[in-house]
Amino acid sequence: MVSQQVEQGLRQSIGYMNELRSNQAPQTMQSLQRSLQDLTLAFNHWLRLNETEHKPNHPMEKTLASLELLKNGVLHHLNSQYTENQNVLNDYDQDFLEKAQNNLGNLLTVYHNVKDYVGALKDNEAADGGMTQVAAALEETTRLYRHSITPNVHPAYISLEEAVMAAEEAYPQLRKEALQEGAITVQIKDGVHYYPLGYDGGKSLSHVVWVDAINGEIRNFEEKQLNGDKNTITLGDAIAIARKYMASIYEGALTEEMFKMKVEDGNGQEIYAFRFTPKSGEIELVSDAYIIHVTSIGGRIIKIANDFVKTPVPYFETATSQEETYGSYIEDYGNLDYRGLAVVRSFQTNYKARVAYSYSTVQNEQPMLVFYDTQTGRPIYQLYYLYQAF
Repeated sequence: MVSQQVEQGLRQSIGYMNELRSNQAPQTMQSLQRSLQDLTLAFNHWLRLNETEHKPNHPMEKTLASLELLKNGVLHHLNSQYTENQNVLNDYDQDFLEKAQNNLGNLLTVYHNVKDYVGALKDNEAADGGMTQVAAALEETTRLYRHSITPNVHPAYISLEEAVMAAEEAYPQLRKEALQEGAITVQIKDGVHYYPLGYDGGKSLSHVVWVDAINGEIRNFEEKQLNGDKNTITLGDAIAIARKYMASIYEGALTEEMFKMKVEDGNGQEIYAFRFTPKSGEIELVSDAYIIHVTSIGGRIIKIANDFVKTPVPYFETATSQEETYGSYIEDYGNLDYRGLAVVRSFQTNYKARVAYSYSTVQNEQPMLVFYDTQTGRPIYQLYYLYQAF
């Protein structure tokens, strides 16, 4: 009965995807969402019937994870784009649905091949009936739609060897350590395609570096081991360290903000977290912000991160005023404090630069920044935000 529910969920989801691409009706969008929810629920039940705590069914687990990712992509991200565009699917949405429909069609084929022996599936290509391969394709389809700077497609990548060279050129100390073994594949997150590199400095993970898979720039550097330094630095010292580093990589005006994080190491260690946001005139380039973490003991930089660099301020028109935007959304947040104009790159903009009105607010007792497109007045980005000016 449960396996039949899985088949029914697959067939219905495929059918609703095809129908939505054709008629773009709100009722069909709702039917697709319900169908994917039913499918993931049935598949989860099917998985539980075919594994035990001591004998997990990895191919089915991976497939369930990919279906959950697809469900969330449709319920949250596809639906968001659809409603923001007055119930119209753009070309990226159509492409995503077509690819997802093909993936589910392949999964339906695999289902017919393995439905009678799913409990015996092994975690290798020869014995999983093709389930792992289809799951990987389904996951990639959703991530490329949700996270890629070139929606639904892979841009050209540098090689892993070139990424390793870029990391070790930027941080020569890595050459004395060993690159962790195992397959290293490009990951995609919020518009950035990157190679995640882990280095062992002896007994355990010592450094993590993300190298941009498109242009070889460093997107994230983290030192994972706090050493035995005993000298405590002041906040002023930490600010000077962070500013000195920023001066070595960036020339221009910056907005400077920070907050402090406690470290549970028994030594009263704190991390001074700095956020440096480039400015073009009075416009903040939020998309290009740099994050720098400095230890209160030893004064070492243990984290450097940013997503984009040299983003030009795009041409923009203020078709809606800041006051109009404020009035439209004040009821959603209770209070909005205007911060000025900002450049953002988000899923809602397909990671292209857009100029937005920036506001600070509090939602569910969490401080946030929210951004509204100057041309449409619609929300295009938000993030939790603990930083304060210093």
